[in-house]
Amino acid sequence: MSLRIGQDIRPGRNHVTESTSVQQLAPNVGNRVTKPTPDYLRLADLAVDSLPLGSDDHALLIRTCEAFEQATGWRLQYEPGPDKVQNPNLVWSAPVDPGVGASLGLIRTGFVPSAPTDRSGVKLLGAVALAEAITQLWAEIVALRLAVRSREAELAADMPVVARREDAGRTAARFEAILKSGAEAVSCQAAALYLLDAATTTLKLRAVWGLPQRKLLEPARELAGAMGDLEALLGHAVVLSDPAMNRYWHAPEPSGASVCVPVSSPTTPLGTLWIFSDSPRDFSDPQTNLIEVVAGRLAAELEREVLLDDARQNQTQRREILIAAERQTESLPRTAPLLERWQVAGRVIASSQPQLDGDSQLAAAFFDWFHTVDGVTALTLGAAAEAGFGGAVVAAQLRSALRAQADHLTDVDGALFTAHEVLASLSAGSQGASAFCGLLPASPDHSAAGHLRLAAPADEIRFAAAGHIHALVVSSGGCRPLVHPTDRLVISLSPGWSEIRTRLGPGESLLVYAAGSLDDRWRAAGTAVRLLAERLVSALPCDAERLADLAAQVIADAASAAGTSGDGALLVIRPI
Repeated sequence: MSLRIGQDIRPGRNHVTESTSVQQLAPNVGNRVTKPTPDYLRLADLAVDSLPLGSDDHALLIRTCEAFEQATGWRLQYEPGPDKVQNPNLVWSAPVDPGVGASLGLIRTGFVPSAPTDRSGVKLLGAVALAEAITQLWAEIVALRLAVRSREAELAADMPVVARREDAGRTAARFEAILKSGAEAVSCQAAALYLLDAATTTLKLRAVWGLPQRKLLEPARELAGAMGDLEALLGHAVVLSDPAMNRYWHAPEPSGASVCVPVSSPTTPLGTLWIFSDSPRDFSDPQTNLIEVVAGRLAAELEREVLLDDARQNQTQRREILIAAERQTESLPRTAPLLERWQVAGRVIASSQPQLDGDSQLAAAFFDWFHTVDGVTALTLGAAAEAGFGGAVVAAQLRSALRAQADHLTDVDGALFTAHEVLASLSAGSQGASAFCGLLPASPDHSAAGHLRLAAPADEIRFAAAGHIHALVVSSGGCRPLVHPTDRLVISLSPGWSEIRTRLGPGESLLVYAAGSLDDRWRAAGTAVRLLAERLVSALPCDAERLADLAAQVIADAASAAGTSGDGALLVIRPI
């Protein structure tokens, strides 16, 4: 905060009697500022330098200044504008800074003319200290008012707007009404709105008032050579006060006088507005400014139409996404398979957040389980490398390709190879997918009749994995990985995935996680899984559902902290 302290040189009005006291109060006294000074809070003799206090917004400060005067004998006054007067009788001053984006204020204090003149430096020091405190408090108050104002504007902008389709005739009528109001406000007889095409090479007449409607059927004008429009699009108002100027500036219509101003958003030029007068005349600065205001209104209407159209499209897309997410959620297994020796749980981890509480999330990943013809329980898991609708389609294709093999699913590696061929035939091979397929042995009494096979051990799991799959055996003693990343389905040039057999002992669980992310996101997923292993070890013993919930939460939190995106899915398999 800057301080300026001066001395009243009139007889009997010395604020500080000793020059040493002045230097103690302000070492920089005597250094006059010649450039325009900011708004200040200051102490001065207002018998000579008196300024009015501002508007009703400063009523609180008015009462504070009056109380200050009654308590100290010094007059405190606030000026919300620039310090235009260089007062040689200043005793003290400091700027009131309400924050970025707001104007500084000026409070200044001096003698009350009717008050006694016998004052000491101590009393002045006390008045300065109190004035500094008032300065800081008022700056805080003004900053809070500005913050509330900005926040209210943000809340108003965030209010949901129902985008209803408006008849095109009403939109045209609204544009014509704006053109009519603008032209009549400056005593002109016609107005025309020209908008740029997408390539910004031509200007097409889109709305008129005072001109024949058939003008709308005329072809677009070339922007090259349209001197008046080019100059206006540079941000200048072009005033043609004489018909002789029309030819040089290439005015679109013959007229006695005309004005061309730009129609633009804060970042993008949209076109030009022409106002025509029948007779030669000049346009004053206020009239030109009014025409520019009309152009701003037209730009706001154009942006409104674009935003409403985008809002309508977004509403349709949101509905489609919600419906697709609901269908996807409904298709996932809702109950765990009824197995005598195993607990199974699955979760899908979507990178996008639901728009509303309770909404489903569209994910490019899945988990699934079903029974084969031999009575074996098949577990499948997959995640597409691509997110969004495209990834969800790939995930659905992969799931269908695996489930369609239920009648003859005996080899897990063969199942992945078949799914690879199906996906490769349905795409150009640019997007891949990670997949897991596992088989849990059937109970002896659930074996299908007529199928003679060697029974697998009751505690053995057979599986194959392709792509970015994590498979960890977790127990209270730690965890051990079973697989390493391989080529994804579809993009693999030499597909060949081997079957892996593993047995889970008492207290052990198998966690399988399919990550749909790529490159560094895949490494982030690996970090999440390592963190997950630590959390799971500390959470044991617990059932498969609890482990699945904990795993999904840890992976989602780790991905959010790393700023990564990409959907995934997991399975937890635990022997009973």
